[in-house]
Amino acid sequence: RGADYFIWLNDDTLPRNETLAKLIQHCRVAPKRIATAQCYADDLLTQPTYGGQLKYPLSIQLLATPLGKQVACDCMSGNLVCLPRSVVDDLSYPPADRLPHCRADIVYTLSAKRAGYDLQVLGDAVAIAALNPFDEGWVFSSIPMVSRWRQLGCLKSNIHPPNYWVYCHEVFGVIGPLLFLSVYIKLVAITLARWILPLDWVQQLKNMKDSALKPRLHSNSP
Repeated sequence: RGADYFIWLNDDTLPRNETLAKLIQHCRVAPKRIATAQCYADDLLTQPTYGGQLKYPLSIQLLATPLGKQVACDCMSGNLVCLPRSVVDDLSYPPADRLPHCRADIVYTLSAKRAGYDLQVLGDAVAIAALNPFDEGWVFSSIPMVSRWRQLGCLKSNIHPPNYWVYCHEVFGVIGPLLFLSVYIKLVAITLARWILPLDWVQQLKNMKDSALKPRLHSNSP
């Protein structure tokens, strides 16, 4: 309808004052830039949650961008993102037919990165978005594993098999099938571990996972 930019904004994400204006202004200085806010769990701004993400050979990991910094990223959570209308001209809209909900944001922004767009997290663009409980680790989560299994049939779940297959293929290419299978093997293994292993063993597994997947704090501009 003639707009120069459009905004993704989740209904559970609360931007601080001027955040939207800052994102738009940041995009205006470069013709093919997509910018995301840095989200935090609460107003204390001590626990970063959603925002930019980095792609590694076998995973996608969140990164944390401090106030006053801007950091390049490979893809983004869709909580609060400013996109130029040119990305629609180049890529069309997100693939709702193949990814109707979960992970569409990652696939779409990674596709934009591969098409030559500059993806950045703007640390001064702050929003509040608590971590979805189902995004927490499986090993020591308060969510029962039976609830995880029920998520297999939920279209909004990040482990819904048809959607997760598309995600693995689009993001990781030829190794995608291996990563696809590994998640469901992990689901079985952690279910058995939480049922059988002593609590302190499970805690040690959680600590190892947290150390490996902790959001990376970046302090340098791109």
